[in-house]
Amino acid sequence: MRSRLVILALACAFVATLDAAIAGTPLPPTPGSVPTAWLTVGNDNLGLESVYGIDDNRTSQEALVGRFGESVIIVLDHSILTDCEHGTRSDELTPTVGWLPFGPGDDEAPWVALGIGGRFSGNLRGQNVQNGVHSAQNFSYLELVYDSRQSSALGYIMGERSLWLLPWAGIEMDATLLATTYGEVQGEVAEHGVLRFADATLWAGLRWSARNGVGQGRTARSVATFERGLWIDYGLSWRWLALSGSVDPGTGHSYGVLSLVVRE
Repeated sequence: MRSRLVILALACAFVATLDAAIAGTPLPPTPGSVPTAWLTVGNDNLGLESVYGIDDNRTSQEALVGRFGESVIIVLDHSILTDCEHGTRSDELTPTVGWLPFGPGDDEAPWVALGIGGRFSGNLRGQNVQNGVHSAQNFSYLELVYDSRQSSALGYIMGERSLWLLPWAGIEMDATLLATTYGEVQGEVAEHGVLRFADATLWAGLRWSARNGVGQGRTARSVATFERGLWIDYGLSWRWLALSGSVDPGTGHSYGVLSLVVRE
């Protein structure tokens, strides 16, 4: 148990991470079937960007996801959003409950998830958390003005399909569409090449992110602009641990993901 905690601590120290999933949707941290549960912890301050102090947009994201039986999945997502250029910030809490009408995709079967939930934004104490982390890392504080509180209902549909050309090599495709009653529409389409060896999986490919409509506040709209467009994805998983990331080829901005995964 102690060795696992040491590995986790080293991974957290080496990688500052952000989940690629649209907040509130149950996109698994690795290609394939929907796990029993997973936890992702993230931050968009990755690698050399931490040296130069680039710490903005969806600056932190944590998601806890649990699947109950073969058809029910619950997501609790918390994100810290910042817009340093305009001096504003907002926190987002996005809980959802979803249905897997065809099951979790066992035995390489495709799966689909349909869900509903809510999104609550405003001052959820994210600034205290962020400045506490910055203090521990000897980074400067971000004193930004919170956007006003907002809330909305939402619905999503998403799915994933894997095609295994060889027992150890295949292609994974996923698509997500989420819309809120506030007027925001978020979508993603991705295709990845996947290599699988015993307990390890490697993947890389492209993801196109669409962000349209009206976000809940100025900060959310700024973050949507940042997240829009083409990203290069890559990742590695081994047993219960997954590390992954994305790079915007146009700007060079990058983010990664650290996930703990539980499978039956």
